[in-house]
Amino acid sequence: MQGQYNGLRSHIKTENKNSVYIWCYAHILNLCVCDICGNVAALSLFGLLNRLATFFSDSYKRMNVWKEIQENLGTGQKKMRRLQKIGATRWWSREKALKWLFEGDDCLFPLIINALHFVATSKTFDPKTTSEAISLKDKLINCVNIIL
Repeated sequence: MQGQYNGLRSHIKTENKNSVYIWCYAHILNLCVCDICGNVAALSLFGLLNRLATFFSDSYKRMNVWKEIQENLGTGQKKMRRLQKIGATRWWSREKALKWLFEGDDCLFPLIINALHFVATSKTFDPKTTSEAISLKDKLINCVNIIL
């Protein structure tokens, strides 16, 4: 954003020489928090959550499995939710992903395990997808065992 030669600051400066650039301290704080949370366990957990979200959203077939699992296990169409992708500088996306996955009576953890198990055992998916589903399921279960 600030870029001295090609950023927004330079474009505004060319239009108005008297403009003053003011730092966005909320963004700076967010970047600092993201850097602080750079330990291996946090990176591994958030990377896993992001991989789970992209695993289901990258395929219509897998997204349909996700929707059917939610409908069959009683969450209903009214509460249908997608997994939250993790943004690089958006701390709220990390919080939302964790809450949706682990918090409350309507957490998505059992649904994800069931959906991954279905993909892993179904004959309609190719071996690469099946292998990835098994890997994600094992990593998610190991991650929960470490947290508990």
